[in-house]
Amino acid sequence: MFKKRKFGFIEVQNENISFVSPGKDGGWHYIESISIIDTIERESLANNISEKFKDHDFPLLIIPDFWFGNSRYPFHSRSSKIIRAFLSRKLASEFPQAARIKDFFSFEIIENKKGEQEIAATFLQEPRAYELYRFLIQNDIRPLRISSPALLWNERLRKRVDNFNQIGTGLIFLSDSRCSLYFYFRGNFLFSRSISLPLFRGDDAPQFEIITYEMNQSIYHFSQRTKTDLERIYLYSVRDIDTNQLSELLGREVQILPAGPERRASVINRDAIIPVSDPSEILESRKLPGVSDREAVNEFERKKIQLIGIIIGLVLLIILGLEFSFLTGVRDREALYLSASPEDPAQTITQYNEALDVLLNRAGERDPVDIVGRLTASLPENILVESITATIDPSPEISMAGTIKASGADDFSNSLRSFIEKVNIDIVSRNPLSMNDVDIEVKGGSPEGGYQTYHISFTLGIL
Repeated sequence: MFKKRKFGFIEVQNENISFVSPGKDGGWHYIESISIIDTIERESLANNISEKFKDHDFPLLIIPDFWFGNSRYPFHSRSSKIIRAFLSRKLASEFPQAARIKDFFSFEIIENKKGEQEIAATFLQEPRAYELYRFLIQNDIRPLRISSPALLWNERLRKRVDNFNQIGTGLIFLSDSRCSLYFYFRGNFLFSRSISLPLFRGDDAPQFEIITYEMNQSIYHFSQRTKTDLERIYLYSVRDIDTNQLSELLGREVQILPAGPERRASVINRDAIIPVSDPSEILESRKLPGVSDREAVNEFERKKIQLIGIIIGLVLLIILGLEFSFLTGVRDREALYLSASPEDPAQTITQYNEALDVLLNRAGERDPVDIVGRLTASLPENILVESITATIDPSPEISMAGTIKASGADDFSNSLRSFIEKVNIDIVSRNPLSMNDVDIEVKGGSPEGGYQTYHISFTLGIL
């Protein structure tokens, strides 16, 4: 039931789909590669993929940058629900060829140079993206996040470049025979280009000439779109490079991007730099920039809740077993005492039964299983339990910690108030639980999901 599954991510590159997983050496390894055409035309491929990856999870799908689109829309409301409804209708009308675009977009609330509020939307615009996603779903592979190299670099630049959110930034990503150019404006991805280069043979000049021409074309395009100039250019390369020559050719300073945790792939593709750095990013893929299918995220949440329910059930079963062993021991000791007593057997048995009834009644009043069960029954659907602790020494208490997902402060207050009322009805306590007894911490939210997460905890004295 709890067998550890292998994990990795899927990358679409050069019309191929590569399945990537971390190896024993700590690096990323390509474990399978198939063509996109095969996913559409070869029906026999489905069974092979399903069997090969039945023990794998691939929470992240990385697709080419141009499969994504990005647009900005003036909008005054900051309500996630209203923004989602607006974008669903707007994108569906602008991109009718993308049938499920209303389920595959994300957004960020930003300000333009005039200080006016806008929505920066990112969405899947390439029909092949939906065909590929459908193929993966049919093979029991359900990515929780869909991203691209440019979007992943967007997050890295945000962390490593000063004032990234206020300026125009260009990134030259250079390998031995290929180069990708990424352009960002005020913290958001704008466009990218991928170019082929002559193979590096010890002299940078042939590659730099092509890069200079393509960069000048791209800088002009950047200026046309943003009405501003490109302020900074960074270089990231798989080899050591002196940027002075490239800076002279461009007539602009080119800086080396501060080092980060990017890793090479396996020996199968030495020149590839995997857009994902640490494997922990895969396990937390929903925190990466990109889009998610709502249905996939909802299924993931349901499985988490089921797993937590199983764990709580096992804990309760252990507690019940310990309690049963304790009461059985009490009964056996009392029986031994009765057999050794010289008093009248009938009178002694009567006294024993009365004492045992009192013991069982008192145990029932403070039964941890019963208390936890009552608390669990009081939980509304939008509370995710992190821990429940019940103690009877020195005085009976029950403590709980968890999170509440709510659409806003009012929704959260209503959920918490309803929960407290149920607790006070179902559990007899020394002092009724109140809003002031609950520790509340705002943990953040999801602009895509339209909810805010609140962490709650409290301790309740039991009679």
